[in-house]
Amino acid sequence: MVSLRELEDEEFVSLPTGAGLRRQIDGIATAEGISLKHMTVVEQFGTLFDFVAADVGVAIVPASALPRRRQYGVVVKKQVSPSIVRRIGILRLKSRALTPAAAGFLNIFRPLFLSASRR
Repeated sequence: MVSLRELEDEEFVSLPTGAGLRRQIDGIATAEGISLKHMTVVEQFGTLFDFVAADVGVAIVPASALPRRRQYGVVVKKQVSPSIVRRIGILRLKSRALTPAAAGFLNIFRPLFLSASRR
C-alpha cells in the first residue's frame, strides 16, 4: 500500500488536466498540500500503462481501469491515504423504457464493473 504523500517526488504519467480523474487527483493532492509532478500526459489508459511499463513514471488509476491480464508487467499497489473515491453512474430518462440493446448493455456492464472495482 502507498500514500499520496509517498508519491510526491515521483514523476507521473497522467491523463490531461481536463480529465475528471486528473482533476480529482490534483484536487485531493492540493488539499493535502502535495504537489505532483505530471511529467508525461497521455490520452488513454492503454498508453498510460505502456509508459509506466517503460519506466517513464508512476500513475494513479481506478481499479476498474486495470487490464484484466497483467500484460504490462507493472506493479500494482493500493493507494490508501487519502482515499480517492469515484462515483460512476448510468443516467437515463425515468419516463423512457430502456431499449433491448441498452438493457443488454446494463446486464453485461454491471457485473463486469463490480468485479473490476473490487480489484
